Amino acid sequence: MSALEHEEVLVRRGSRSGLLTAEAAQQLRCGAVAGPANNQLAGDEVAAILAARGILWAPDNVVNAGGAIYGVLRELHGQTHDAAMAQVGRIGETLAEIFAAARGESVTPHQAASRLARHRVAEAEAARGQPGSASASAATAARRS
Repeated sequence: MSALEHEEVLVRRGSRSGLLTAEAAQQLRCGAVAGPANNQLAGDEVAAILAARGILWAPDNVVNAGGAIYGVLRELHGQTHDAAMAQVGRIGETLAEIFAAARGESVTPHQAASRLARHRVAEAEAARGQPGSASASAATAARRS
């Protein structure tokens, strides 16, 4: 029996990317998957399999964003430790927003997270005066969909 076949409430794998294949997603016996490995899903279809089976997947790029957020805020923006940690602490809010959007729009958390990321990048570009960028156009389309 592989580690993915044990009955669990949560699977947290940080060992390698592509661990969750379509076959592995069919064998999982858990309620949620979360972990710091980059690119946990072997392909986009795995997100759909997990959702269809009622297994909540927390997008890895959100779960493991704390280090990047902290480093950018401290090193590039000169924020204090407390201010940077306050932003890192909002990762849970972002996950809740993604899960709510996935439920409300009948899409996978993977799709909802990608949409949110495009939207946030477009907002940041627009704030810098780059509203005509490709990402801004994509975010505008994502908001309309």
